[in-house]
Amino acid sequence: MNAYASYAAEKAPPARQSKDWDNKRANFNGGVKELSPLEKKMREKQRLSKTYMRRRRQETKATLASESRLAGFLRYLRTVQAGTGGELLEALGACEWLLTAPLETRLFALKMIDARCNKINQQLGNDTLDDPLPPDSNIYFQAKALLYAGGRDA
Repeated sequence: MNAYASYAAEKAPPARQSKDWDNKRANFNGGVKELSPLEKKMREKQRLSKTYMRRRRQETKATLASESRLAGFLRYLRTVQAGTGGELLEALGACEWLLTAPLETRLFALKMIDARCNKINQQLGNDTLDDPLPPDSNIYFQAKALLYAGGRDA
């Protein structure tokens, strides 16, 4: 063993042998200090958040792979502006493949429509959750009615 390897073996922190190491952190003095309950909770939140985002990316990739026409729909959605909501609804009505697609695909399309509506609202300086009171409606609710033919009740 060379000098560097022996020095590294001597100075390196011990290998993680148990889950107890998750509840500790390195100290400036080279020691190990127990995490506070808040730090433990924050680490768990970070772990869960990363797991959720990884799974969401996988689901998005799987949905896009299952329906090749969704990529074109997403490209079209990026062109939708504040005054072209009616055109979006007309395009949705003309998309037979989307109206008859499996539930996962329609849900994905509705999420993307909602995200685009929220982005347009932010650009206009409005709140993202600015839903109208009944009987008024907005593009999202009209798209939902088209994609679900009555919403969750149907």
